[in-house]
Amino acid sequence: MRILDILVLDLRFYLLLTIWVIGCIIFHPFAYAILPVVFVLGHRERYFEVLILFLFVLILSDSTDPLLMWSQSFKNILVLTFGLIFLLKYRSFSTEGGIIRYFLPFFAIALLCLAYSPIPIVGSQKMLSYFLVFIIVPKFVLEAIKIQGRIVLKRFLVFGLIVLVISLFLGYIGGPDSIGMMANYRLNGVFGNPNGLGIYVLIFTCFVVALKEVYTGLISRVEYLVILGFVLFIVVQTGSRGALMSLIVLIASNSLFKLSPWIGILVIFFIIAIYDFLLSYFITTMIDLGLQEELRLDKIEDASGRVIAWTFAWDNIQDSFFLGKGFGYDRNLTRINFMRLSKLGHEGGVHNSFLMLWLNVGLLGLIAWLRGMFLVVIKGNKNTRVALPILISVFISAFFEGWLVGSLNPFTPFFLITLTVLTSKDFINVGSDAAVEKNFENKTIGAS
Repeated sequence: MRILDILVLDLRFYLLLTIWVIGCIIFHPFAYAILPVVFVLGHRERYFEVLILFLFVLILSDSTDPLLMWSQSFKNILVLTFGLIFLLKYRSFSTEGGIIRYFLPFFAIALLCLAYSPIPIVGSQKMLSYFLVFIIVPKFVLEAIKIQGRIVLKRFLVFGLIVLVISLFLGYIGGPDSIGMMANYRLNGVFGNPNGLGIYVLIFTCFVVALKEVYTGLISRVEYLVILGFVLFIVVQTGSRGALMSLIVLIASNSLFKLSPWIGILVIFFIIAIYDFLLSYFITTMIDLGLQEELRLDKIEDASGRVIAWTFAWDNIQDSFFLGKGFGYDRNLTRINFMRLSKLGHEGGVHNSFLMLWLNVGLLGLIAWLRGMFLVVIKGNKNTRVALPILISVFISAFFEGWLVGSLNPFTPFFLITLTVLTSKDFINVGSDAAVEKNFENKTIGAS
């Protein structure tokens, strides 16, 4: 099915979501009226709609618009609701467990680290939500593919495109003071800041690349090239250097790994070895093209103040090197030292997922987490060579941002969907996929 056909197929669902949001803006408690609907959707095994609602609320919660503040508290209730649906439907699941098996050692260490946490209640809540997202999102995706066929994956793609189109629209209808555009002309769309939109673009592109490589024929070459051009345009508008660099690495390494994984690995190590030269050449080239303001090249040397946060995090890691102080410790640490970091020229969190994990779960937990990620990639590598390029590009983004440690942001769940796509053929019987997909198309098109 074409992208336009998918959009028509799900148009009624998106209209209902729009009406629901308008109702929530007018009367915030109206948000909780959708919880019975979530249970009904879960009972009827409409896992696509359940996951889209989850991603939709997480995107709303990332916004800084006061009209959407209700979504901040609602997402906590929603993830617990999903946990309850998972428990009630567990015996009816027909697919295997998904990727959670690879991360069980990590969660065991994370649980142990809570014993050293200065904020055990908050830490327990954050760890629980992280665990729930890791176990529920992949499982629901696998069940959706099993029930609806691979067409459900293209429905996720269309949702991702809708978010990007709306972001672009919001950025250019009101100028620099609009909801979707920062005062310095950096596009942030429906997200709270331009870096958030940049991360979303990267994760969405990883998902698209995974779909094209794992489920051949699902995305046409024309659709693929148009989407790549679209996401490159948007990421430049965000001014997010980390997202742009990650996106370029993803596209370039994907081509290299198709030729040979060894060539791809050697080129990556070569790039790391000449990083300083490439950085200097990149800055010079962008200045010649007149993009120094869009890419904020005057702040690239200190990573926009991140070096201060990284140094601060590393100094505190020495106090709990092998076992950290529980989930949420990194955030608590930067908050209580806000004035000190502000005087040094940095405001915000650690801005590095790996340092945040090290603070929270120690070196042992970080190793267990990395082990899980690489085991998923090794599993996915049986289906496609794009698994490692996706992980490399995501790790580059995670080096400059802390999103990969959070569960209730729109990025981590979408990334888990991508990892599930990479490994899905090992967890479900796709032999009957075409028949399932055709049956679903007939039902839904007939209903619409």
